[in-house]
Amino acid sequence: MKVSIIGSGNVAWHMLESLTLAGYNVLEVYGRNPDHSDQFDSFGQTSYISDIKRLRSDADIYFVCVNDDAIEEVLNQLPFKISSEQILVHTSGARPSSILAPYAIHYGCFWPLQTLSKELPIASNDMPIILHGSDIFTEVQLKDIVDQISEHYLMVDDIKKSKMHLAAVMLNNFVNHMNVLVADYCSNEGIDFSLFYPLIKETALKLDFGLPSEIQTGPAKRNDKLTITKQLVMLENHEELYKLYCLFTESIIKKHHK
Repeated sequence: MKVSIIGSGNVAWHMLESLTLAGYNVLEVYGRNPDHSDQFDSFGQTSYISDIKRLRSDADIYFVCVNDDAIEEVLNQLPFKISSEQILVHTSGARPSSILAPYAIHYGCFWPLQTLSKELPIASNDMPIILHGSDIFTEVQLKDIVDQISEHYLMVDDIKKSKMHLAAVMLNNFVNHMNVLVADYCSNEGIDFSLFYPLIKETALKLDFGLPSEIQTGPAKRNDKLTITKQLVMLENHEELYKLYCLFTESIIKKHHK
């Protein structure tokens, strides 16, 4: 199977790595920025192009790995029409696969449920892949691909996938933003934020031993009013953290102290 990847961001890089390791013939990667070509040099058999008009028309499947808002914009620039024998898929968790219907008969979604950064190793066989195909032909082809790169996949409709993406945003992006705010707090207070790395890792690893509600700890879980009051005073000059501390503390108390 011949593959083309449209996009040169984090998802595109990991898709190229996973497909290449699985033995697929990835013809090319398209990215608007020619300076990104050196990031794909380690995949010598795959061409990097920065002119979409040079995109080959003979791939069996096209993976669109661009920002959610740019999917239609990029597809409107395709120099050819996707044939009835080819497949068009995007890798977005938020956008429905149906947005591809005007561009191809066979279309779908191939969403890696993982936070990805270029050249940071990810065990792709442990990475869940969320699939959706417009028809049986597409579903079979996508299942054949995912079988080669991951041990975990789930075929869902667009509505359920959008709910899963919302959950992923809150679990990953929101939690990491809390890390950003706390890192800023530590910097202002002369504290080495790296001291908390083992705590951050252990918090995630505990999920191997219990449900989130079962591993909850801290002053709000214990309803330690004196500690909570003292910490709120300490945050009076940190507006964002103060508001979040109040919000999370109230929610934890409601959950564990009916």
